[in-house]
Amino acid sequence: MNLDLGEHDDDDEVDVPAVLLQFVTATRYLQRPEVPKSKHFVEYLLPALDDERFKEEVRMSRELFEMVLSKIVGHKAFNLHGKTPQADPRLQLMICAYSFGSSGSSASVENIAGRFGVSEGFVLLCTTRCIEALLSVEGSVVNWPDKEERTTMARILWDSGFPDCVGMLDGTLVPLEYKPTKDGEDY
Repeated sequence: MNLDLGEHDDDDEVDVPAVLLQFVTATRYLQRPEVPKSKHFVEYLLPALDDERFKEEVRMSRELFEMVLSKIVGHKAFNLHGKTPQADPRLQLMICAYSFGSSGSSASVENIAGRFGVSEGFVLLCTTRCIEALLSVEGSVVNWPDKEERTTMARILWDSGFPDCVGMLDGTLVPLEYKPTKDGEDY
């Protein structure tokens, strides 16, 4: 597209607003600021962390991370053939897991992008891909306890000082503000 307004005959009238509109719609960003990023955290720091610190950063143990990764790595969400080659599913799962385990200001897309040395859009894309892949294996790895198991767990947790709690995930309490609409009577 030639937007050089100097290249026209004097007899031709240039529709400047139309040319500017054409320019704006053809350009993704009018002015895109450069955001400094570093992959040092992922490439050098994460692999060197001990298991406890790895769990703090990725929000799950190294062993569990590898198990989850092995179940989803071959999913079609990570094997799309577009213009750009896919990023390593390991990185995508790390970003997604970190995002799921973050709260407050550390949960912002900008902070997560900066921490992992990627763009904000990529953080959202990783999350979408991982959710799709995780949901595809949900039935084989997530099992809701039956009524008897829920009753037993609730009694044990009540006796341990956790009233109205059905269970825990990986030892982490998940507080619910509202009773779910599905199976709400079980809470």
